[in-house]
Amino acid sequence: MNTLKLLVKYKSLVLATVGIVLIFTAFYLNRDMSLQELLVTSIANVGALILVVGILQWLFDHQMREEMIREISNTVLGNTHIHDKGIVDCDDNSLNVKEEDLEHWTKAENLIIAAHYPEAFFARYSKLFETRCQTEKSTTVLLSKHDGQGITYLKNSDPEVPNVEERVQCIIALLTKSFSQSPTTIDIRLHSVVLHYLIIATEQAIWVTPMLNSKGRSHVPVLKVRHNSPLYEIFNADVQRLIAQSEKVDNT
Repeated sequence: MNTLKLLVKYKSLVLATVGIVLIFTAFYLNRDMSLQELLVTSIANVGALILVVGILQWLFDHQMREEMIREISNTVLGNTHIHDKGIVDCDDNSLNVKEEDLEHWTKAENLIIAAHYPEAFFARYSKLFETRCQTEKSTTVLLSKHDGQGITYLKNSDPEVPNVEERVQCIIALLTKSFSQSPTTIDIRLHSVVLHYLIIATEQAIWVTPMLNSKGRSHVPVLKVRHNSPLYEIFNADVQRLIAQSEKVDNT
């Protein structure tokens, strides 16, 4: 791999060296030719080389360069458009949480999590909530109300929906254990809607995990959106309205 990188870096020098070697090799093999014959052969070869280079340069100037510029422009403008809207990262599996994101969730002054009943998520990151309580960071958790319209709709459309009340109570119990020393740092609320995406929000970024339509297990993608961007404002306004429309759980 290192040799290949060196060849690419010094390709012009390599090509020049190969050319010189070939020229001297040709002279050596034709040492029995007269000086006039060598001169004529050299002039013919140089002329052929200039002709080939000229044709290649013409093709590049009139066809290849325009196509290459078009491809570069499409790529750069597309990426710029996506970045301007706020998307700074993505993953095809929302379970692949980066260490830097987990650290961000831990240290953020305000953390909002809006979901249905992801018991496994809260169990997996229980240390996160314990640390946030110890450092008195504000955390808002929105979960599904077991008898709300959202869960009623899900149960009517899919009989395999689990016992939501039991799962939500397990999550609340886990969080209660985390904030036993500081019960006011976690605000648990219940909502009655069918979420179209799960959301983790801080003052610096929002992670959006869309819901899949079909049944069955599959990886779910996640998008990271930076603050002060159009998409951040849309998702943040949506989650703030959801908080206002939810019911607070009594932690005492």
